[in-house]
Parts: sequence; C-alpha cells; structure tokens
Amino acid sequence: MTTKSSTYQDIDDILILGLLALKEDSSAVFWNKQTKNLFFCKLESNNQLDLTSSKAIEILQKGQKVDLIPIEASLSIYDINDRIYIWFKSLSNGSTFRFLILVSDDFTRWEIVEQSQVQDDFETNPVYDPQRQILISYTGKDKIYYQEFSDLNRVRKSSHPILELRESFYDCQAILPKICIWTNDGILVIYQSNLTGKHLNRIQFSRAILAKNKPEFVVHRDQTPIWEHDQKDDSIYSYLGFVEKQGKISIYLKDEKQQLFVFEIAIPYSKIIHRKLSAPIKKINLKREDQNPVVTPLPNDWESMAVFNPAAIEIDGRVHLFYRAQGFDSLSAIGYASSGDGVNFDERLDKPIYTIQLDQNVTEPSPYMSGGGMGGVEDPRVTFIDDKLYMLYALYNGYEQARLAMTTLDLADFRARKWNWTPYQYLSPKPTVWGTGNKSGAVFPEKINGKYVVLHRIWPNISIDYLDDLDFDSENKWLEAKDIIPPRQGMWDSAKLGAGAPPIKTKDGWLLIYQAVGKYDGKYKIGAMLLDLENPAKVLYRSNNPILEPEDWYETTGLKPGVAYPCGAVIKDNKLLVYYGAADNVVCVASADIEPFMYDLMHQHESHPMHKVELFYGI
Repeated sequence: MTTKSSTYQDIDDILILGLLALKEDSSAVFWNKQTKNLFFCKLESNNQLDLTSSKAIEILQKGQKVDLIPIEASLSIYDINDRIYIWFKSLSNGSTFRFLILVSDDFTRWEIVEQSQVQDDFETNPVYDPQRQILISYTGKDKIYYQEFSDLNRVRKSSHPILELRESFYDCQAILPKICIWTNDGILVIYQSNLTGKHLNRIQFSRAILAKNKPEFVVHRDQTPIWEHDQKDDSIYSYLGFVEKQGKISIYLKDEKQQLFVFEIAIPYSKIIHRKLSAPIKKINLKREDQNPVVTPLPNDWESMAVFNPAAIEIDGRVHLFYRAQGFDSLSAIGYASSGDGVNFDERLDKPIYTIQLDQNVTEPSPYMSGGGMGGVEDPRVTFIDDKLYMLYALYNGYEQARLAMTTLDLADFRARKWNWTPYQYLSPKPTVWGTGNKSGAVFPEKINGKYVVLHRIWPNISIDYLDDLDFDSENKWLEAKDIIPPRQGMWDSAKLGAGAPPIKTKDGWLLIYQAVGKYDGKYKIGAMLLDLENPAKVLYRSNNPILEPEDWYETTGLKPGVAYPCGAVIKDNKLLVYYGAADNVVCVASADIEPFMYDLMHQHESHPMHKVELFYGI
C-alpha cells in the first residue's frame, strides 16, 4: 500500500459521510462523487485532531457498486454484537428516498438491507440492548420517537414521541437525534437543535436520558445546551459522527468546505443526573448600587407607607421614574422622580402625577390585593413612542382581580410637567375566573413588521399580542395571547413570570428584563432574556440564573420580604440600569456594563472548544 499525505480539503471528489469508534479503532465511510461508490476505511489517531486513514475498502451490494446517492448528514456507523452496521438515507432516481442498512462481519463483505421508501425528514440512530433492539428516530424535525424491532425489516414505532419541541426554549425549532449510547443510568440521547433568526444561525447539542426498561420515560433532559456555536454564512456545520472513549464523547462536525472539526463532552453518570444534568453555566449578575434604596417613603400622606415598582425612561439625558406609592389609606398612586446619572435622584415631586377615582369606597382587604394595596394604580411600565408616553399598569378596583389599563401623555406636556394624562382604557376584559387577571403590561418602543407588540401576563405566562393600533376604546377589543413565553420546569423561573421593563432594542435582539417566581421559595427574582428582533416570540437567550434575587436587607425586610420586582430599565452611558421595588417598600437600582452583560447572556455555558481536524489519506 502506498500512502499520500494530503489535507482533506485537497480531495475534491471525496465526501466523508460518517465517522465512529469501533472497539479501539475509529472508522469512516466516504463517498466518491465521480465513481458513485461508497468505501470504508479505518482511521488512526493519537489525539483526535490528526486522523490517518487506511486503504479504502469498497462497499459492495451483491457484487455491484452501490449506485444510490447517499444523503449527507444522514449516515451512522455502529458496532452491534461484533457486527458493523452502516445506516443511511439514500436518494434513488433523483426523487425517491430509501433507508439502507449495510451489515458486515469483517469489513470486506457487506450485506445490504433495503428498507421501504421513507420521508425526506426521516433519520434514525440505533442503540443496542441484548434483550431489546431500539431505534431512535425523528420525522418532521419536531418530534423524536423510539422504535423497537426484532429484525431490520420489521420496525414498530412507538405511539408517542419521547422528545418534542419546547416552546420558548432554545430547542423550539428543530430537534434531530444524533447519538444514542447505552449507559448504566439509561439510554443517553444526544440531539442537535438549530436556532435561527435575524443575524442568527446557531447549532446546538443537548442530552436526554431515557429509562432503560421504559424508553418512553424521559429521566432527564437538559435545560440548557451542552454545546452551542454561532455559525456564519461561510461556515455552516453538519454532524458527522462521534468517538466514545474513556468516559468522553468526541463529536465530529464538518463544514461546507469538507473541513473537519471536533469538540469533546463528558458522558453523564448518576451523580451528575441526580444533581440536575445540565451544562455548567456562568452566572450573570447585576450589581446593586451603593446608594440603595434610591427612593424611600416621605411623610406626604399619599406616599408615606411605601414607594416601589418604578417605571423608568430616559428623556433629555435624565432618567425619569414613575413609581407606585401608597399612603396610610393603602391606595396606590403614581409618583415622579428624576436623576441626571440614574442613581442620585435630585428631582422629586410632592404630589402624585397620576391617580384614579375608584368606583366605590374600599374599606376591607380583598383576596385580590397586591403589595398591600387596597386599590388604585399598580406597577406601571412606561414606553416612549412617537412623542408620546404610554403608561400601562394594573388597575385594581379594590374588590376584583386587577385588569390591565393604559393611559398616555404627550411629550410636550411631560416636559412642561403638565400631567394631562388621557382617560384610561382597559386592555383586558373583566376577569370571571381566578387567575385570569391581567398584569405586567409593556409596549415595545417601536413597531415590528408593521405591528405594535404588547407583552402582558395571563398567569403563569408572558403573553404576546400584535396590534394594528393601540386604541382600546371598544369593549370588543382586548389583548390576546397570540404567543406565550412560559415558565421553565426545574429552573428558577418555574412557577410564573412576567415582563419587567419594556424591551430595550440592541443589535443582538430585544433585551427583556423580567420578573419570575420559582415553585419552591416563592421569591420574586429578576432575569433577562434576548428576543429575536423580527419575531419577539422567539427567545434567543434566557438567563439560567436570576440576575438579581432578594438578599440585601432592604429586599428582605418591608411590607413583603423576599421581593425584587423590576418595572423599568434603561441603558445610559453604556451601563444597564434596572429599577426595581424591594420588599414592596422602597425603590432600588442595580447595574451592569452593557457589553459584558450581553456577552455573558449569550455565552452562559461552560466552553467546549471546537478544534480543527486534519485528515490524511491512505491511497
């Protein structure tokens, strides 16, 4: 045998279709575009980064060359009971897809088993059990199934999928099974999920564990990707294969130039599963300002008990707060303060800037009361659009569940400190069932695809509506939940969540500061997510930990200890300033430099670096 060393990209007619470790060796299957033949060869490597192939062995089909065209990224190689199985999808006659299985005992003689015609979006990966043979497959890219079979021509598909798309998670668009490994703890499935959006094309890999004796039962599924990489137009990657050695999995990818790359992850074991199988993450945190609390109650009768949950906007170089205030009558009104630096508030008015007249006197607490309030204007969010301020808030009449309402103020009046607010309009209908009250309303600061976009909260989700206008003067027009962003099970925001500040536009997406509660401690915490610029229902990134949770003295003592509730955020002088109510008692601010904050939000997982692989041919 003669050998010629050459980098992989110099071999123009050869495509590598699959790669896998067999015993102590690695192997690969190649396709020659000119001769239209598959061939098999073993690979040698000391470090997974330099691969050298043995002389190629042609794969024969009953003495003939395989004349079907294999589909790239659909081929898998497995060693099952000392037999080599090559599984791939093939295109015949330019239009028909067939699923083929090649079997060999000695790498030289191959038997081909041809399955029936399959869909274009069918892919399968086997995992072996001595008592049970199992296939993991998908159809339609939105569901992953498992199948059992006694022989290769008789496959029974499960009646229910084992994994499905998860709305508002990173794996909300497609899930493609790539690796199945039988482990002591169950069947490990590693699947690929791609996330695309404006200026975004991300490839991701995640893990799920299936019960050994009942594969339809998912023991665990990652809440965050174990690996992700943002692709560029000139570097789109496809899965090639994996090598499993010494408790680690080396996953190989190739790009459109046929260059090979590899990254490595660990195989999870019981101790990892039991402490929540997930990719290690970097924590993202806001820093509390030393001046906290920045706004506190004053002896004015209307704000003598509590000031909290402030909306915030920046106009004319100053940060303006519209905060909820309560006096000893426990009725909520809106107060005003402003600051040149966003931290030290040197302007504050001694009278409320917005109140409402309740339709009846309230003398007794109601089960629907919030923040100790007996009624009034609660938890404002303010957005500046086209020389007008839009203030959304929860209107609580003192005896029924809160409804979302809106009022507006012209910019000229605001600058003149003339509080000529328009009469409020209800944005949500009168609640008739517990849990249908509507709160946490916020308008995006500009139209998206010609529509106004409004976030609101119908328990327990963030709801999203798209509107031609913001006129709610009709009793037949209410906000709807055309899209939702739900809580995440097993995470810090597992019980309920709502918009905090109105979204802030950045080059990477809409930055949404939100508030959420977990199922176990009942504390209000602050998180961040990045929404797609063109489709705000698409969550590109979401903080895996609270960026701030109630821990300091002013957050743990007050009318409602254990609450950090944001209603406003601005970016001022390249710093993100988040304004929140602490313990339903005082106003606080926390901050972060915006560039590292955004970077950390978009790179939360422990790095599994990807390395380029050089492949040398034996010819």
